[in-house]
Amino acid sequence: MQAKRRRKEMERKRETIRFHRLLSHCENWDTAARIRDLVASIENSDQSKDAERFMAWKTWALRHADRIDPLRDADLFNLNVDDYEVYAYRE
Repeated sequence: MQAKRRRKEMERKRETIRFHRLLSHCENWDTAARIRDLVASIENSDQSKDAERFMAWKTWALRHADRIDPLRDADLFNLNVDDYEVYAYRE
């Protein structure tokens, strides 16, 4: 009986971790889009007059957008939550 209750609690925690990952993906996707929008807005404004500095900044900014964008993550659909994550999870 206790083992069944423990398994049920572990699965509940796994589902909570998966949900938090989903929320994090949403936040990161939104942030990546906002970074790209900012870059495009600056590119279309007078602020990008210093082409060399702007291009260096643009490359840097877009690299960060790509890094956090969940649509570029090969593991996006991974629902696996290992035991370590469950045991380390604190509510």
